[in-house]
Amino acid sequence: MTLILRRCGRGNWSTVELTYDAARQAQMPTLMHAKRRDVIVLEGVRYRVARVMP
Repeated sequence: MTLILRRCGRGNWSTVELTYDAARQAQMPTLMHAKRRDVIVLEGVRYRVARVMP
């Protein structure tokens, strides 16, 4: 699953691509359920989910 994240607020911020791979599940946090417009906090910065790709 790949999440395309955009920073919340004003401005034309570049996107962040967050990818979860089942083969590397032991190295990464547990799989999350996300949908468009959800807000995710990473490193103290708020992002909204712009796109979810399987």
